[in-house]
Amino acid sequence: MRFKLSVLLLILSLLPLVVSCNNSNEVDIIGETIDSSQDIVQDFSEVATVSSQDPVQDFSEDAILLVDAIEDQHPIFLMEDLLPEDYDERRQAFLQQTTERITYQEFEFLVQRYIITLKDGHMMIRFGNQFLNVDWQYIDGHLFKVGENGETKEVIEISGLPVQDVVEKVAFYYYFENDVERQFLTSIISRDVDLLRRAGATIGVGMGDEVEITLHDGSNMIQENVSKRWGNLWNIASARLTPHNFIVRYELMDDIFYIDLRTFEFDSSIDEAEAAIEEAIENGTRHFIVDLRDNGGGNSAVGDQLLSAMGISPPAYGSVRRISQQYLESLEQFGITLADMLEGSGYDEAYIIERGYLVHEPSLEMANNPNDVFISVLTNIYTYSSATMFGIWVQDGNFGNIIGETSRNAPSVFGDMMGAVTLPESQMNIRISTSKFIRPDTEADQNMLVPDILVDSEDALDTAIEFLDNLRSE
Repeated sequence: MRFKLSVLLLILSLLPLVVSCNNSNEVDIIGETIDSSQDIVQDFSEVATVSSQDPVQDFSEDAILLVDAIEDQHPIFLMEDLLPEDYDERRQAFLQQTTERITYQEFEFLVQRYIITLKDGHMMIRFGNQFLNVDWQYIDGHLFKVGENGETKEVIEISGLPVQDVVEKVAFYYYFENDVERQFLTSIISRDVDLLRRAGATIGVGMGDEVEITLHDGSNMIQENVSKRWGNLWNIASARLTPHNFIVRYELMDDIFYIDLRTFEFDSSIDEAEAAIEEAIENGTRHFIVDLRDNGGGNSAVGDQLLSAMGISPPAYGSVRRISQQYLESLEQFGITLADMLEGSGYDEAYIIERGYLVHEPSLEMANNPNDVFISVLTNIYTYSSATMFGIWVQDGNFGNIIGETSRNAPSVFGDMMGAVTLPESQMNIRISTSKFIRPDTEADQNMLVPDILVDSEDALDTAIEFLDNLRSE
């Protein structure tokens, strides 16, 4: 069993949650600090300010169970330099607000606000079930509605509420690992009806009630009505991230081996791709394109298998991993044991279980490319998680280049969603990160996978083919 088991990035949900700012303070894009200038108790009490006719319940035991599970399983509690100094105050404020009977929705939002302290882009709690049926994009502080013919108009107000108020409320609850993630998430969450109400918009609960938005077309203000929809906002908004009718497909284009990988998931097609890559290597192919546009991640060991077929050993991600009983049970579900993970590490299994954590240092020394393969990795803003990790392996290992757009999660990231807790009263099932991954090149950008050739993602494949053709002719 190879060391890459230690970077098994099992992303069981594709969406980051929370952020770390309030309406009067600067938004934190990369999560290095959490602004606590607002009184913390008041900060949490403002979460429960939206009047509702929903029944109230006692969620106090759920809150305690959640805190205990997160503190037992999340690696940030082993990393004092990452844990906010005011974490204890924030935890206490969260628990205090749940001592009163509150609605389910209030509890959800309180949970989200608590989780921002973890600065973990992989943890997800909820998405509303009602959202505006409109397509718009948040770009550099502005929200733009996209028309059927591709024309854009700037959104100024939503149900009379300035867009900036909505943007600030999204940032109050959601965490962004970088600015690409900020733009991606704000484009989606600004449509969530529950979030809009919390920002101050007056929106009815009935499906027949349309919502008025104010637009500016460059010359005039325009009012339009948009409808609401029921459904899971994330599933609909992220439909492009789901696999089509394949996990991986591949073809040889002249002497370039093209791999279109839709998701990092094992099945027989990955083994077939591995065999085809090995055959291509034997026949002299040395130029590869790995297309990770719209790839939302999954199990990073898939990427390791494909690189291995090329003869490549990637550089080693560092990791800090919590080894809890829940973690060991989750490993068993994937047919992996702790002994598998520790093979060749020199660690004693009983010692690691007693200590409760496992640490590996990041290293570039493991990188090896004996076949002198060159890989162009194609990325866009939807490239995420294990897909980003694959790009980092190629970039830090100096195996090729990245072509396209900056991906939306940080190279050094929390993940390995092997922890979980089910809260009995609310019935929330919350996945918990159990590992912190550290980019192999500690001197490189820890918050962004920056392409070597920055182009519109639609042009990335043509750019890669042209680049490799020029490389071949040199």
